Amino acid sequence: MAFIRKDKSKKPKQFPFTYLLLNIKLISNRRQGEDAYKQIFQDIYSNTITEHVGRGKRAFLRTMFPENIDGQEFYYGRITRFTDLENNSWVSVITREEITMNLEKGLYPNKQETEYVFVPQAHRLALKLSSDFTIKNAQDFFTKAIGKVVSSDEDFSVNIQQSTDIFEEIFKAQKVENLYINVTYTNSDEIGDDAAEWLDAQLKASNISEANLTFEAGKNETINLDTDLIKGGLDLARENGEVQARVKDVNGKFRRIITKEHPEKNKTVATSEDGLKNVIFMEVMQRYRNNDE
Repeated sequence: MAFIRKDKSKKPKQFPFTYLLLNIKLISNRRQGEDAYKQIFQDIYSNTITEHVGRGKRAFLRTMFPENIDGQEFYYGRITRFTDLENNSWVSVITREEITMNLEKGLYPNKQETEYVFVPQAHRLALKLSSDFTIKNAQDFFTKAIGKVVSSDEDFSVNIQQSTDIFEEIFKAQKVENLYINVTYTNSDEIGDDAAEWLDAQLKASNISEANLTFEAGKNETINLDTDLIKGGLDLARENGEVQARVKDVNGKFRRIITKEHPEKNKTVATSEDGLKNVIFMEVMQRYRNNDE
């Protein structure tokens, strides 16, 4: 009788995870590219900048480490939020007495955090999905923190990259009553859509760093989404802005869509927890490898 030998080789353990993306863009006539973005993050970290990210909460980059793959450097670490104690006046529910707490300077309770990876070559920050620290927390933090480390003659934007599906809901809607589109021009990103590239070129040619466009449909009409202006704005906004729309959806229900409330969720797998950062770096570089800013 022949025996079948079982292959006892173990498959590598897999660590599935999801990450979200921020598109962080520096608008400057004095500096650009990878080194400029590295300097911004070094300044935020070395100066221990903390910023409000919600009622009673502040955040900071708790750790930041350099990593190198094929001669390309990026940063990874943990971004943390905590409860901001604004005064030393406490009260005891046992004795009902007021108490003055003399806590050591710099100590804060209720630490919540997640992992991040910053890819300066693509000016993208990846945030591991976690309820402890949301992509909105990250957007709030970097919008405020970057403003403290750039020069007065420099500008920047911090945009949540949004789900393609939520934009498809707008395009597939039975009726679009109104639209608000906020867009900023790209920094040499490969857009891939003719209308979006047209609008991006128009913004740059007009020296406009940010545009806010509002559209209202005529009575009993729906907004035509196929024009270069509107289609370009919608496509450009997915990674470089945000959209609000009142639509009659495919089910005939009227609803308001706010695209930044629907971030793009990138699901992937690492073979170790430590390898998470490398997977993110390689995926982001593959996706934005044509950037030359």
